Amino acid sequence: MDLKVTNKGWRGTTKISRAASLVAVFALAMPSHADITDATGRKEGTCSMRFSPEISKKREVHGLEFYLYPEKIDAKFSGCQSIWLGDGYKLATAKYLKGEIIVFESQEPGEEKISCHYKNQQVLAQTAKGKCPSSAKFPLK
Repeated sequence: MDLKVTNKGWRGTTKISRAASLVAVFALAMPSHADITDATGRKEGTCSMRFSPEISKKREVHGLEFYLYPEKIDAKFSGCQSIWLGDGYKLATAKYLKGEIIVFESQEPGEEKISCHYKNQQVLAQTAKGKCPSSAKFPLK
């Protein structure tokens, strides 16, 4: 399969290669969360982090350890802020676009996943009615 764009243009290519080329062009044009600079100035890909980085803020609540990263979110931040339990389990992720919450997902061990979508600081859609936190609860602290 030829995925190269040549000086012949689109003629002579298969439908699959044209579709693959279009997907590649759109993927390059879309903003990548892998290159977002977080509040600490690091380029981490905060949305794809599976484990808490060493610089995460450690908190204890009722004897349980929690790790939060990044700790501070400013109005320019686009990316994710996550909370992990002390054993490494990723408990929740809040996704921001220019400092505004757009998605919150959480799943406690053994419980159903909660997914909340926000627009203009209001809950737009949710998977578990009544379980989405108010936008005033963000950024996580």
